[in-house]
Amino acid sequence: MAYEVVNTSAEKGLVPNQAGFCDVLRTHGIPDEICSLLKPMSRYDYELSGDQPAFAIRVVRLGATDWGVISRIVPCGLDYTGRKNRLAHHVVVPPSELKEVNPASVIAHFQFRNEFIGAARYGQDMPNLQSAKTPIVSGAWAKAGLQNWESELAKIFQIKNDRFLLLLPVAVDARRLIAELASMLTPDQQWRLGLCIGSDAASAWNEGVRLRVLLAETARTGPAWAAWPGEVGIDLRAYPAAPKCSSTAEINHEINDTQGDSERWVSLQTAIKKQPEALLEIIEEPIVIDFGSEEIFAPPPIPIPVTKASPIKWGIMLLWLVTGVIAGALIAFILSKVV
Repeated sequence: MAYEVVNTSAEKGLVPNQAGFCDVLRTHGIPDEICSLLKPMSRYDYELSGDQPAFAIRVVRLGATDWGVISRIVPCGLDYTGRKNRLAHHVVVPPSELKEVNPASVIAHFQFRNEFIGAARYGQDMPNLQSAKTPIVSGAWAKAGLQNWESELAKIFQIKNDRFLLLLPVAVDARRLIAELASMLTPDQQWRLGLCIGSDAASAWNEGVRLRVLLAETARTGPAWAAWPGEVGIDLRAYPAAPKCSSTAEINHEINDTQGDSERWVSLQTAIKKQPEALLEIIEEPIVIDFGSEEIFAPPPIPIPVTKASPIKWGIMLLWLVTGVIAGALIAFILSKVV
């Protein structure tokens, strides 16, 4: 039994004396605490989302239980005040159904709302997820000119626990690409990975999301489009195909286990050279564009050398000690006779 929550700008929300961006639709019976957790997840970043739908798979924790949240947020014209409006539609999966619901299928097939008409209200009907059981048709990545990348990325996400920034061309069908990529993981792996489109790193990290996706023109650069320290950035805006002669997952594993940036770059360049010559003309830079900050990948501190004395040195030191003791005793004896 799943629930749904719709959040947008309205003159009057479900909660008394609430207006502006607020909940306008909730399925009857959903805990109020869950709705409170969804509020910060209802935002829409116009710069990072490029006016396209922003999908997300997240897990929120309520007490000792995990709840799944599958979201779609879209720009929605102007609100009653004349400012930009957006509509966030969340499908909330209770703990008892996390293993049964496939987030990738919900993203691909569920009928998310584009607008909300009428007064704020509680819905009696649960969201129909039967359509979400329809198999996902593959081929979206090949159609976008990114053949093989879906399987290569899935391998990486299954074996590594890093945080990732995936940059995709702005013209792709992000919904189909993300659904097809996520479908290569089990539902449990999808929930544990978490993903979001059009989110900044700070928000994604606070929500426990490990994969954030941005759609951008190739020339789009700057802090908003760069990987954060601790994030592995994968830029596919200019790469048409994944390597066929070596595994991207193995490349990343090799890089992560080496000491020093120079060795990681050499490893990547070596792997790229294994690709067909036709791709070498296109791929001029390493596929992974960021390995995190220098603090994360700094070499281990150089130990302070400790000088070990040889037996000869120990003998000399002992001789000096004995000589000093004898000289001191002799001087004391002479002084006592004089006095």
